[in-house]
Formats: sequence, C-alpha cells, structure tokens
Amino acid sequence: PVGFIRKQFENTDTKQDTLRRVIALTGLMSDAQALPCLEYLKQTWPTIAPFVLDMIIKAVGSGEPATETLPDRTSIKASMRSSGQFELSVKGTPDCIADIAEVFACITASVRSSSSENVVELCTPYRGFIIGKLLEGPKAYQCEVGFEIKPDMEWKNKPGRCWHGLFRNPVVVTGFPIPRRQSVEDTGLEIPLYMAARLTDSLRLYDFHGRLFLKGFLAMLVAMGVIGDTVLWHLYYNPAGDRISYLDA
Repeated sequence: PVGFIRKQFENTDTKQDTLRRVIALTGLMSDAQALPCLEYLKQTWPTIAPFVLDMIIKAVGSGEPATETLPDRTSIKASMRSSGQFELSVKGTPDCIADIAEVFACITASVRSSSSENVVELCTPYRGFIIGKLLEGPKAYQCEVGFEIKPDMEWKNKPGRCWHGLFRNPVVVTGFPIPRRQSVEDTGLEIPLYMAARLTDSLRLYDFHGRLFLKGFLAMLVAMGVIGDTVLWHLYYNPAGDRISYLDA
C-alpha cells in the first residue's frame, strides 16, 4: 500500500485516506466491477472489512503498530516491518481469521498498478497457511499472501473489454465475488454513473441525434441499451490524447 500511495498520490495531502477511495477493479477482464475500495469491502465483508482497512490506514499513516478489537472480540494488530513488509496479526476463531486473511489479500491486491503502461493485468491472490502448535494455548496459523499476475495483451479484440481504455495501468483482482448480472456474459465493467462521468471528464448527459452520451475531451460513453435497471454503454476514446468527436461513435 505504501509504494502505491507514493506513486499514485504523491501530491495528495491526505495520502492515507486515499486508500478508502482507490478504485477497486474486481472480477474478470470482460465481467468486472469498479467501486471505491471501501465500498467494495463493505459490499463483500460488511462486518469486518472496514475495521481491517482502518487498521492498515493507521499503520501506514503513523508508521507505528495499530491495534483494534472487533465486536466479536477478535483482536487485530497491524504493523510495518523495517524491511518494508506489512504484517497483520489476528487472534480469534479460525473462521474469522480466514475472513480477515481474505480481506487483507483483497486490499493488497487492489492497491497496485499494472507493470506496463496501458496494459491491464489480472491479479489472483493466493494464500499459504503454515499451522504450528504453541507450547501452551491454541494453534498458531501463519498466512503468507502472494499474487499471480497475468497481462491481457489482446483486450482490443475481445467483447466486453472496451472499458479498459478508461484506465492507464489498471489491475483487475480476481477470486472475489461481484454482484450477479441480469444480462449475458462479457458485458464489461459495472460502474456507478458518477464514476463513469468522472473518468470520462463529462459534466452531464448529452443527446446527439437521439443517442445519449457521456462525453469529455478525449473519451465518451455511448448508451447502447437498457436491461432492467442497468444501462449498457460503449467506450470510445482517442489514445493519442486529441479531442474526440460525436461522429467517431
């Protein structure tokens, strides 16, 4: 988290708080969801994830160990090692420990950038457990989180992936749930309208020749259809950074 914040938000005064607002991309390359990190965590682990994220923010912000006790009496300690590694210690039931390990894996997978400019990467966290018996008391579990990274080099030629152009070097985290959709597969990215408008730098909806647009200077979204309460959009953008025209749709 520290390296990501320094790279992406070096000119932001409240660097630690940006972890709550980082856009988390979750799912698959052609069926994904975009939400602020905190909102996705609340959606998936509503009772424990906000506590874990706050612990990470406190430890990253102060550089000192941070502790917290959850409502079910699970205790958590977050700390940064001198080597730069982040450590999370949890004391509680096996189920709660496993859930917190998943939350931690999701957060650390989300707050990273693709290793290549303009290439979307798929990040799959994996967890390895080492079980040991203490001399007295309960078992101790040591969990190490790793990541498998796979680039998507052919996204322009496949359906449901036009949205990749909204981001410069994003990472899509897989292995975690997203809401079930009413439509067919490969429908792309599920994203709140306000976020889509911000990413395309559009101030409002525009009607051009009977079609609805969210249009900015170099990118625009064109409404293609409606399924239930969901509007399907297609992204057009100018990779050279020049102005895009309605006629390009």
